[in-house]
Amino acid sequence: INDPNFNLVWSPVGPGPYEGSIDSGKTELWVYDITLGEEVWFIQFDDMTTSNITYNQDGQATPLVNGHRYQWNFWCHGYDVYGREIAISTSETWEFTYTGESMGVIKGIVTLVIYGSPDEQRVFPGAARIYILGTEQFTISSFSDGTYALINIPVGYHNITAFKHGFFSASQTVNVVEGQAITDINFDLFSKEPADQLGGIYYLGFNLDSPPFDNLKVRQALNYAIDKQTLVNEFNAEFVLDREVAQGPIPPGMMSYNSSLVGYAYDINQAEVLLSQAEYPNGFSTDLYFNENVAHRFIAEKIKIYLAQIGVDVEIHGIEDWDSYVA
Repeated sequence: INDPNFNLVWSPVGPGPYEGSIDSGKTELWVYDITLGEEVWFIQFDDMTTSNITYNQDGQATPLVNGHRYQWNFWCHGYDVYGREIAISTSETWEFTYTGESMGVIKGIVTLVIYGSPDEQRVFPGAARIYILGTEQFTISSFSDGTYALINIPVGYHNITAFKHGFFSASQTVNVVEGQAITDINFDLFSKEPADQLGGIYYLGFNLDSPPFDNLKVRQALNYAIDKQTLVNEFNAEFVLDREVAQGPIPPGMMSYNSSLVGYAYDINQAEVLLSQAEYPNGFSTDLYFNENVAHRFIAEKIKIYLAQIGVDVEIHGIEDWDSYVA
């Protein structure tokens, strides 16, 4: 997937069958002795019974697939007599690639955090459940309108969940049969808020303390040199978004937005005239710094191309540790 804001994960349907009481509010050591591909065993200290943990819907132990990646995850929940959650533990997670060998012993510290009163803590201890979550790297062969074709999924029932920035997540349950390709899984993702109500604005700032940007005509020239509507159209097409050209510092849907403001038109001739009036007839060289990610780099590279048309040579710098840079 070429979308950094999109993740698709799967996990077998249903929890493991083990449930046991633990003392609420205490920290305990839980130990896992795992033999992968044959049976998965969960062992707890304090002389509790060893339980065979299975991880498919019909309760049968399913052999893991050699070379595939998996995730072992553990947490606890506490409930009162009405079924209301009153506690949750910290989570321990281990990822591994199955190679056909035993994992040996894995130790994890689990702390149960109680939401309820001390009386509830004593009367209603937490319950422990074990899950095995798959992190199989399957192939997505289509990515349009929330419909996906998935291949290389292990046999069995699976939850397929889609997460996308700015959207509610959605999931589907599928039954994967040997040799079958799962197609047309419609997650029906929809936006949490209309794009024009998100309240964000993207801008490039000038350093007004030193030339050439202390000159108003230079700043105006650079504004005229950039075709903002074309840039926004290309950005929307690249990242499947619906952004609009900003006409001022306040976006639509926010208090004090002024719809009558008119932004700078795309006018190369006017940009060159202003640069000449500012005594930069041949342009100049400058640096553009941005918080490194694929969207910001896309915009920076477009800006560099536009400004080169009026003789402004821009060297772009993607900064990985932006917080330290601006501190």
